[in-house]
Amino acid sequence: TSIAYRNLFGTGRGVSLRVEGNYNIARLKYPENKEVLGYLEPYLFNTRNRGRINLTRSKTVVDYDLTKVVEVNQTTYSVERDFTSHITGVWDLWSLASYNTFYIDPTKGTNDQLDIASTILHADIDYRDSPFNPTKGFVSKLSTEYSSPKIGSNQTDEYWRETASITHYLSLWDTGWVWTNSLRGGYLESEGHGVDGGVPYDKVGFILGGRSTLRGYEAGTSETFPNRTDLTTDNYKLATIARMGLVKSEVRFPVYGELGGSLFYDGGYVQIDGLPFEKNYRDSAGFGIHYNTPVGPLNLEFAWKLARRDGESPWRFHFSIGTF
Repeated sequence: TSIAYRNLFGTGRGVSLRVEGNYNIARLKYPENKEVLGYLEPYLFNTRNRGRINLTRSKTVVDYDLTKVVEVNQTTYSVERDFTSHITGVWDLWSLASYNTFYIDPTKGTNDQLDIASTILHADIDYRDSPFNPTKGFVSKLSTEYSSPKIGSNQTDEYWRETASITHYLSLWDTGWVWTNSLRGGYLESEGHGVDGGVPYDKVGFILGGRSTLRGYEAGTSETFPNRTDLTTDNYKLATIARMGLVKSEVRFPVYGELGGSLFYDGGYVQIDGLPFEKNYRDSAGFGIHYNTPVGPLNLEFAWKLARRDGESPWRFHFSIGTF
């Protein structure tokens, strides 16, 4: 839930607060939360640029088996600009995230702390007919991130991280059927200066699993890829290069009124130089039902792993709001 006021003292300045909560009643009964407090300056230095300050605090279970929790306190200073009605650029001038990792069961591991300071350029290109229930058009997102101890990082090496994605929505025969295809890619390179041994992979690395990446694979469990067994340690630090690719394809069709169904396929790979995996491509397929709401579809999805590993469950159920 969130609340915002966008005209402080009649100046167009804005403040906002967003609160998120999650409680997994089946695996680990621990309340996860995220709070974001923001301030918006609409005409920075009397220009068309917007200035924004976000303060974020969160607690997330990242490994249910190890009862591992990451608490993050982050401050971000950004400049934004709408170049056209469809193209927006954002420069996170400086962002500092302080990570506190601890274990609910203290016998499972040792607590640790680190800081990651970065500067990030984003570009969003959005030609969808709707941001909540799109039926045609496309959206593309690009980002480049640089982090270094020189700008405030602690216990992490200097690195570059690039990601790109494009999602296309095609309306079929004007019947309410929509075919959605998404491609994503990522590149992460440690500069290899030997600062604290590399880049903490669990914080900035590419990990697939969960509704937003690979349905059928439970986030926060050993089903994610790469998991701690693939990485050979729970605190793997990247000293080379990691690459990621992901494809998602889905056909949505109407059933009755706002109720609809879907068929989908997800597939993705992660490659780390110098760390071979027995199989670096994971995929799944399944079906779902959804109900369209003003803020996006309410989704109930069942996904089956294809070529699953020993010990993995054959399928997973996902509940979510929104489209990918």
